[in-house]
Amino acid sequence: MDKYNIIYVYPLGFESKRPVRKNLIVFSIVAIVLFQLGMIMIGSTVIERRNSIYLLSFLLVEVMAILTVLEFFRKPWDGLEREAEKTI
Repeated sequence: MDKYNIIYVYPLGFESKRPVRKNLIVFSIVAIVLFQLGMIMIGSTVIERRNSIYLLSFLLVEVMAILTVLEFFRKPWDGLEREAEKTI
């Protein structure tokens, strides 16, 4: 596996339709973020309010970073070949 791999690699041989690939990737990431949000909400009952705000702001930064990487840099649902994959 490539050490520069960012977030998600989708095997093109599995399903070749772009909307299906995009939905699979986006729904996986949304599920992870929602799980993190739920854990923060549950944890906020026992931790200080300031720490809860820090965790929520970190989650917001995480979501913005994921959106930036997926929409502007990586676009894994397009199935672009990387140089390492071309040589194999």
